[in-house]
Amino acid sequence: MQSLAAIRSELVRLKWHVAASRFQVALRRHALALKAGFNPDQPRVPADNANGGQWTSGGAGGGGVSVRFPLAVGDDAGLGIFGEEGAFEDFYGYEDFIDFGELGVFDDDGLTDFSDARRRPPLPPIENPLAIPSIPPEARQHINQIAREVARSPYLTIYYFTTITEIAEHWLNELHWEIKANQDPPKTLGELYEAMSQPDKRGYDRHHIVEQTAARNQGFPDSRINGQDNLVLIPRYRHEQINSWYQRPNKEFDGLTPRQYLQGKSWDDHRRVGLDAMRLFGILKP
Repeated sequence: MQSLAAIRSELVRLKWHVAASRFQVALRRHALALKAGFNPDQPRVPADNANGGQWTSGGAGGGGVSVRFPLAVGDDAGLGIFGEEGAFEDFYGYEDFIDFGELGVFDDDGLTDFSDARRRPPLPPIENPLAIPSIPPEARQHINQIAREVARSPYLTIYYFTTITEIAEHWLNELHWEIKANQDPPKTLGELYEAMSQPDKRGYDRHHIVEQTAARNQGFPDSRINGQDNLVLIPRYRHEQINSWYQRPNKEFDGLTPRQYLQGKSWDDHRRVGLDAMRLFGILKP
């Protein structure tokens, strides 16, 4: 019988494919609209009008011919209109196991530095392609935040690979390898072990299945902590998600964080939770 984590992982994978297909349709409509002379700066009909929020060719009074925003997939698709509130609610309901725009992630391996996330407030969520800024934010933490959101949202990921990568000088391409790595499908444990033969592969981090700091605090030997069966290479942004997950209260551990729950537990308990976390975030095959 499949574990709850495995079922959730499969549900997210299926949801990803459905959302990706919908977004591909939206991109085609977007391309056709651009060819037809669509202008994103075109005014909208006032909110108090019956057609409020729709684009109009007229002036502020809304007397012109109003048109549907060209990225709309259709009401029956359940997505609404890109750029409007609630357009992504059907996917964002899974934030319990996909952290879109997760901040405040601190890697106990010391491989990725996100210390500035504690000092700077986050940007508003990036919920549609038009919200990706054309110039890079001044704060490095905000650049990382946008790249993470693009990497973890199927809508934004497809837009990135079909549009932004074609613009060689676009600032987001600086984090191309991290975004690309995040699209890896789940792998077997053997494949993740084998990937350690390329520990410097761009967009990936070395990951301890049993967290090294917790293991050292309990007196487990370094030979076991850094042994071949405890080290895998995983996508950097999913590594962040796991580290963040370990420090959040979890109802499956009686409201404790996984780290609190594992205090004083055996090596096998630590490893079991570590493998479950990798399945939860789509790294390890169920």
